[in-house]
Amino acid sequence: MKTMKPFLAVLVFLLAAGLAGAADSTQIYQPTNWVNNPFNPNPNFAVLDAGTASPVYTNTGDHLGTLYGHAPIGATLPLTRPGDSITLACEVTLDGALNPRGNVQFRMGLFQRGDSTNDVNWLGYMIGNPTASVSRDVLGFYIRNNPNPGIYASGSPGNAMLPKCELCDKTGDWSAGVYDCKLSVTQLSDKAQVVTWKLAAKAPGNYHFSGAYTNTFTLTAPPAFDHVGFLGGAALFESAANHNRIAFKDVTVSYTKGVVQ
Repeated sequence: MKTMKPFLAVLVFLLAAGLAGAADSTQIYQPTNWVNNPFNPNPNFAVLDAGTASPVYTNTGDHLGTLYGHAPIGATLPLTRPGDSITLACEVTLDGALNPRGNVQFRMGLFQRGDSTNDVNWLGYMIGNPTASVSRDVLGFYIRNNPNPGIYASGSPGNAMLPKCELCDKTGDWSAGVYDCKLSVTQLSDKAQVVTWKLAAKAPGNYHFSGAYTNTFTLTAPPAFDHVGFLGGAALFESAANHNRIAFKDVTVSYTKGVVQ
């Protein structure tokens, strides 16, 4: 895999794609039918408002364990020409005994489930919440391998690649609070997709993780997306408690087709 191309060139392309795309209407989807992954359910979490774009996952207070949740976007959204773009955006509240050292224990992503009948071998991209100090070794961005034998939110070797963060900004302390989450994928060419992301706390929180990466390994570049999903790792919270919550608000997927020049 190649590393990030010069940021200025990517920025110019994205601005041009955005201006071109303005001529086309942007389609908006709000994923519903959220689940506590039925293929690997976690009985320690209940999901409320699953039929809305604002699901709430609450711990029973007995145990923790790893939680996997996902929902269909409502359509299969292809990236077939330069400028085609898809963006996942939401607000998420993390309440309770949050572990300040819970490195990448919260993850959110865009996925292509395709013809998989379970929760493995999905392609896609996801971001986590690195708690390590700022360096080029901060790893909070994941590219799903093709093929992979693991659950869609797994970041284990063999399931996903974790490229070094060549262009990223990570500051502040991970803590309970309200976060803005955004993950965008734009088609650069038939051989490249650029991914940009942000996970940022609202005041009084001060956590911020953002970055950009160009994926030129075409085998792993999903040609379309049809699901969103997240992970609440076993170490996201320090202890089980019925006030531990992962509460999403207005999960939205925006899709824009690039304009043929």
